[in-house]
Amino acid sequence: MEKPDKEQVRNMLSALGQKPSEAQVNRFISMTENLKKKKKSAKASKLSDFQSEKAARVSNTPATRQRRKKILKQAKGYFGSKHKLFKTAKEQLMHSLTYSYAGRKQKKRDFRRLWITRLNSACREKGLTYSRFMQMIRLAQIKLDRKQLSEMVIHQPQHFETLINKVQNPW
Repeated sequence: MEKPDKEQVRNMLSALGQKPSEAQVNRFISMTENLKKKKKSAKASKLSDFQSEKAARVSNTPATRQRRKKILKQAKGYFGSKHKLFKTAKEQLMHSLTYSYAGRKQKKRDFRRLWITRLNSACREKGLTYSRFMQMIRLAQIKLDRKQLSEMVIHQPQHFETLINKVQNPW
C-alpha cells in the first residue's frame, strides 16, 4: 500500500459523512505511516520474539546440589551443625584441609626426631654421641639415611654394632 495523499484521505473521510479538517487529514496520514512501520518491525522481530519465547530461564540447581552434597559428604562425622548445614560444613572443611596439610608436614618432622632419638640412644650405649656418629658416617661415605639406620638399630642390632665398629676403625 502506497502512502495516501491528502485528497484521497479527504474523499474517504467525506464518504463516511464527515467534513475533515486539514489537521484531521494530517493525523490520519501519520497514523497510517506509523502502522506500516510497526508492521515492518513486527515482521523483523518476529523471529527474535519466537526465540525469546522458546528460551526459558535456566537454573543451575543440579550442579549446585551436587556441589553441596559433595561438601556435606566430606564433612561426615563432624560435630553438630558442621556436618548438617552447608555453610558451617564448608567453613569447617576448609579449616580441616588446612590442618591436614600442616599435619602432613608435621608428621615428617616428628618421624625425623624419632629416628634421631633412637640413633642417639643406640650410639650412647656404644660410647658415641649422635653428632659424632653422623660425622663419621659422612666421612666413611656410607649412604644410609636416618630412617634406615633407625630400623637397623631396632631390627638388626648386630649389623648396627658392626657398622659402628667399621666407622670408628675405618682401616
